[in-house]
Amino acid sequence: MSYAKMQGANFRDAKMEGADLTGTVFIEGGVKAEGLTQRQIDLAKADENDPPIIDGLLDAETGRRIQWGARPTIIT
Repeated sequence: MSYAKMQGANFRDAKMEGADLTGTVFIEGGVKAEGLTQRQIDLAKADENDPPIIDGLLDAETGRRIQWGARPTIIT
């Protein structure tokens, strides 16, 4: 999934364990991915120099802001 444009996609119940989110865009031009959770992001990985774009996304379960790097697995 690296470098994918995912704005508007629905991630409810999506399995993200080990997904490569390098450069993936989840929000752009006000259009956001739906149903995404911090737990899903924490199970994914990305290149530390090109993390996913998730600024402004809220966790679908908790309503808290999703952050990259809470528990990232980095590809080296």
